[in-house]
Amino acid sequence: MNIKMDPMGRAIADYHKNKKASKLRVFSPMFEEDEIPLTTLFRSYKSMPEIERKALDMAKGRVLDVGAGSGCHSLVLQEKGLDVTAIDISPLSVETMKERGVKKVFEQDFFTIDGQFDTILMLMNGIGIVGTLERLPEFFKQLDKILAPGGQVLCDSSDISYVFETEDGIIELPDDIGYYGEQSFQMQYKDTIGEPFPWLYIDADTLKQVAEENGFVVEVVAEGEHYDYLAKITRDNTNEYVDKVVAKEELPLSQQAIEALEKLRLGESVDESLLTPDDQNKIGYCFYYGKNITQNYENAFHWYSLSADSDFPPAERNLGICYEKGHGIQRDEKLSAYWFERAASHGNADAQSEIAERYYVGNGVEKDEDRAWEWMEKAIKTAFDKKEPVLLNYLGDRHHYGDGMFEQNLDVAAMFYKKASDFGLPLGSLNSAAMILYGEADGTDEELEKFLSDAAEADLPMAQKWLDMLREKIEMEKGLTK
Repeated sequence: MNIKMDPMGRAIADYHKNKKASKLRVFSPMFEEDEIPLTTLFRSYKSMPEIERKALDMAKGRVLDVGAGSGCHSLVLQEKGLDVTAIDISPLSVETMKERGVKKVFEQDFFTIDGQFDTILMLMNGIGIVGTLERLPEFFKQLDKILAPGGQVLCDSSDISYVFETEDGIIELPDDIGYYGEQSFQMQYKDTIGEPFPWLYIDADTLKQVAEENGFVVEVVAEGEHYDYLAKITRDNTNEYVDKVVAKEELPLSQQAIEALEKLRLGESVDESLLTPDDQNKIGYCFYYGKNITQNYENAFHWYSLSADSDFPPAERNLGICYEKGHGIQRDEKLSAYWFERAASHGNADAQSEIAERYYVGNGVEKDEDRAWEWMEKAIKTAFDKKEPVLLNYLGDRHHYGDGMFEQNLDVAAMFYKKASDFGLPLGSLNSAAMILYGEADGTDEELEKFLSDAAEADLPMAQKWLDMLREKIEMEKGLTK
């Protein structure tokens, strides 16, 4: 960004140097002229709104502070001992952050940054940089690239539908606009006038929907007093790895199931009673993921139900997922919990873990921590006995970051990741490698190379880059010892 077109950066630099500044004016076709009080960009932790304090308290691991401005959030996290990288497209803001003591600062756009981060922080309506709803898939694609396994995005936004509220309390949206949260702004500081830029205010329901379509989950963790909210965005761990497997590999189907799918594709009837519960579940799976047939959640739910009638544990768990997500049936947390517990009682390790976490927080069931731990202990035992790498990797995530029922324990996390890797999960290999690279676990170069080779073969993010860097290091060390 040219500093002659950087009103925000100039205002921040002035306030930093002089402890005072002129008005930072904001213009918009939708709203009256406004101004941003510069003091809000330099506030301390105590003077921040509750939503921002909540986000900073939740931050962990390697943090990327996006649109960091004056660096107020980065400085708080640095003081807590976190590894923080701050980025902003304003050169004057970047210089100010360096002068204020932010250690790692870069003039860079979010959509071009590389690396891996455990927490991505986007505060003060930070997700607005996406600009439009149409660009949200690109946003999630970038998240998938730079968000470390088990990582989180903490962002806030506002539902500005209240702007269109009538005196009768009815929301009346104009017919001549698209999504009402897509706005345009322009800033001016003294004689410096910036270019107009798009900005996105997004309501929580829309964010959840688009996130789900792109393999992520949104949880609203706090709500403010002015239609604002704090969201935690994570990968959809329930089916993230399964989705990739289904997309890349052939689902093993019996000849009967193949013939049934062909008839269903042609719109012909199928004698459902002739199919085994395993076949019925797999046909439901094909409908759910659009594998070998057009995706249809209602049909998936139907076939899962047929299979579950025969007490087939994978189908019972799949019904739990359908009720949890509202796929093919109305969302119902109590019925979701019912099906998870039924699958758990029939020995499904993933369902045992899921119902454990539900009892721990009281989601769909009455809160019962003792019962939660009983189910979790069964889940861990089943995962080892049946060699369930996806669940073992998930347990590694939980111990790595101290999420949910577990306190942070890096040694236990490394053990779970390694077991997941041993049982053939490339994501477990990548997580094992990442812990070694970041000094969170011990490992030789030989072990690291094996982990990275397995992950790179599966085309997991960063694996090939890290592997190339490791091999270059090994070659250099060999040259030095000759």
